[in-house]
Amino acid sequence: MSLKITKPLVTVDWLYKYINDTNLVVLDCTIPKVTDVTTTDIAKKCIKGALFFDLKKTFSDQNATLPNTVLTAEVFEKKAQELGINNNSVIICYDDLGIYSAPRVWWMFQLMGFQNIAVLDGGLPNGMLTTIQLLLTILLKVIKGTLQSILSQINSKIQLLFIKQCLRTPALL
Repeated sequence: MSLKITKPLVTVDWLYKYINDTNLVVLDCTIPKVTDVTTTDIAKKCIKGALFFDLKKTFSDQNATLPNTVLTAEVFEKKAQELGINNNSVIICYDDLGIYSAPRVWWMFQLMGFQNIAVLDGGLPNGMLTTIQLLLTILLKVIKGTLQSILSQINSKIQLLFIKQCLRTPALL
């Protein structure tokens, strides 16, 4: 049976459940925040296997006078096909700010008549938080029975370093 999306948002749990579906395409739709003066290193912040959907340079009309102008249907279709997207694809969009640019990508596909698409609820920050919660749950299960004595020996600085490492490791997502 073919996977079908019925709502505009999916949870991290939903994505985890269907991550190995052959028709699933995960799109990293991250763009820098308009008020952000720093450069975002997109390659370091992605869900394993996600394809980068370049909203600014590839999926916007570069000859238009306004930024982020939607491509013609023909050009959009060609660019989406170059990413490996098919009529039977199931697309999940996310960005690294939560819900910032992913909804625009969702809207663009809807505009082009593609319905089997959703936005990852909470985006990458929610995915990272869920991963950290999962890792801590696994850690607590492994040390069940000696939780107090082990955790009392770990100072807050080491805990913070552990969480930072989890956030830096895309393969954990």
